[in-house]
Order: sequence, then C-alpha cells, then structure tokens
Amino acid sequence: MKLSRLITKAADTAMPHIDKCVACSIEKGVESFLCKRCCDEINARKHGDTKAKDLCAFSVYDYEGLVSKVVRDYKYNGKRYLCAYIASEMAAAVKGDYSAICHVPLHKKRLRRRGFDQAELLAKGIAKITDIPFVRAAKRTRNTRTQVSLGLVQRQENMKGAFVSTGPISGNVVLVDDVLTTGATAAECAAVLLGAGASDVFVLTFARSTGDATRKRKWSVRKMFDILKPRNFRSK
Repeated sequence: MKLSRLITKAADTAMPHIDKCVACSIEKGVESFLCKRCCDEINARKHGDTKAKDLCAFSVYDYEGLVSKVVRDYKYNGKRYLCAYIASEMAAAVKGDYSAICHVPLHKKRLRRRGFDQAELLAKGIAKITDIPFVRAAKRTRNTRTQVSLGLVQRQENMKGAFVSTGPISGNVVLVDDVLTTGATAAECAAVLLGAGASDVFVLTFARSTGDATRKRKWSVRKMFDILKPRNFRSK
C-alpha cells in the first residue's frame, strides 16, 4: 500500500469527523476544502477571462496539474463531493445581473454510462450559492463523438445541431461547463440559448485546456504509436 494511503487511513481512523483536503485527501483540519499545499499549487494555475469563439468566457484555472486531477476525479473516479468545491470556485466569478444559470448537457446515453451530469450538478451548485435560478434550457439531441482527439474544425463540425432549446429564456444567462477547450461545444449550446431569447450568454468553466496541455496529449498519442508500430529488423 502506498504511503499516502496509509497516512490517509490512519488520519481517518484517528480523526474521522475532521474535514480533509478534497484534492489530496490526506491533510486533515482544512477550513475551506483545500490544505495549504494544494491551495498554493492550484492557485498558481489561475486563468481568468477568455473567449469561447465570439462569446465572453471565464475559466477559473488552467487545466493542468492538480486542477486536471480534481476534474478527472470528479467526473470519472466517483468523487462527486468535489462538486461543492468546484462550484464554490466558479460562483465567485459570477458578477453582474443574470437571469439564469444553465449548463451544457450530456446526451442521455452518456448520462446513463456516467451516472450523473457533471455540468448540471455544478450549475445547480452555483445557482444555490449565487441565488440565481437554475434553468434546464437546452437538451442534447445527438450523442456526439468525444472531442479529445479532434482539431478545431472537426470539433465545430462534430457539434453542429447537437443541442435544441427546451423552451423560451430571457435576460443574460450564465452557461456552465467543467472544461473549455476550443469553445466549440459551449458556442453551439450558447447559440441555441440565444435563439431561444437570451440577451447574452456568459460561458463559465472551472478550467481552460491550454495549448501546452493539448500538445502534451498529442505528444503522448504520437509516442504511443511510435511504441506500437512494427519495426524492421535486419538479419545480421
């Protein structure tokens, strides 16, 4: 067993009711989700104002290091309790007069596989903190292929017609998702909200996938193919 797991198990046994860091799950006695070490590491990756195509957007952090680990643990590793931390960080960026908090929805097939819609839970959490109504304003009608390996043009083509409005909406709207990459998904969903009557759409995500992160993923894929491709051996 890894040392970190042993420390965690010992801390949970000795102090079962004391809150621990939601990122490292080791240090106990934290006051606001994170221990100092994890807080310093995550704060070093602040992002800020950005763009989702022609829309104003805000991503709290860069999708790197501990930030990417938090997102992956939340979405894929059963740690839904991270929603409270992520939503609180995102809610701090909601400044202005907004009529609704909406989310970029999953398709029903992906929702069944994952068991929950990560963006919907975040949007509901942000709505509760900011006292702005949560509105389920869009529906995903196509189970689009994953965007991870696609380029910008392919992502835009992949998302065309993927969403429809569930009803009229008005005023300025906050559109919530977990990670922003090229902005193709958020822009397509925002277009549906604008078509349904929204005056403006502000895209809000926990993280923004940076160029460095994208390059690292592409490098990893190339490296994998280099390892797997057959080699020509000369007989001596």
